[in-house]
Amino acid sequence: MSEIYLPQRIIFGDESVKAFAQSGFESILIISNGGLPEKQGILKEFEQTLREKIPNVECIVGQSFGEIRDGAIKHISSCDIDRIIAVGSAELIDSAMLLSYQSGVDFAAVPYFSSCSMTDFDEARYRTYRKSPSETVLEPEFTKYIDSGAVAYDAFSCFGYAVDAMISCENSVIFSLALTGASEILNNIVGAYRGNCKSLQKLQYSMYCAVLAHRNMLSLNDSILDDVTGFFAQLGISKQTAAAICIPELIDLYKSDIFVELCRAVGLCRSGEAPSDSVERLTNRVRSVQAALNIPRCIAAIRPERDIYKAFCENTHISRDILDVCYNGSFNFMKL
Repeated sequence: MSEIYLPQRIIFGDESVKAFAQSGFESILIISNGGLPEKQGILKEFEQTLREKIPNVECIVGQSFGEIRDGAIKHISSCDIDRIIAVGSAELIDSAMLLSYQSGVDFAAVPYFSSCSMTDFDEARYRTYRKSPSETVLEPEFTKYIDSGAVAYDAFSCFGYAVDAMISCENSVIFSLALTGASEILNNIVGAYRGNCKSLQKLQYSMYCAVLAHRNMLSLNDSILDDVTGFFAQLGISKQTAAAICIPELIDLYKSDIFVELCRAVGLCRSGEAPSDSVERLTNRVRSVQAALNIPRCIAAIRPERDIYKAFCENTHISRDILDVCYNGSFNFMKL
């Protein structure tokens, strides 16, 4: 039997925050790690909107997970909280997810763009604490504050999560969700990177489809992407950054007919050709998009410590071939 874990509600479109404020909560805890939501006034505006409808609202802003956790646990232990609400970055959403896992209090996600970075905390790896929020608020107004760097790495890593779900999931519903997320990200990411508002809003929704599909994979133990990004996290590279860099190499190495559906969705299939030809064209398309977003082609471009890399390779179960092509890059796309 298969199970799919979905939010109770996904609120999107104009005035999503106001709609969320009318959820009937009595007491909530807002957490944020500052950054863009605080600088642009998003956090203050969100808090004020909720205070108009909810009697008890507490807000904790911290610069680290430890700081947020300590304040949150202290507040949760002294009050009866309906929801932990995370307003901010993908890593903050992961922090709320872990807090929810540890405390038993449901959480809601209000990402300003991406809603997951597969963070491995000291307390638990992502595959241990991953769960869907009870509510997710996708406010299109937030996308106008997104810079090109966030578009590149947040969205392209979500593309990686969608592809990973397509490879590893055994459920047709989740496969369809992952396919939608991957194709829409690939079709809109360059326009969003260049500042097109409609592309940004489409990207926000499709990224959430990708994250939702990845959270519902039957087992992250079979996740190639999680294994690779977890390895490079040991070198000090965030899993989100590693996913954005490595995903075209993993598609090329996997060479699965699974990707034919994705090729078809983004217009890369040609009548009468072998599936492998379409998949090769997909790999080249992904690499060209990666170049357009100014994402480095290999891990060595941002972490050139080869001796440290080799030392870590001696103590891992992951294929050295996979790691080498992600670390050094591949020139298969260069054809005479």
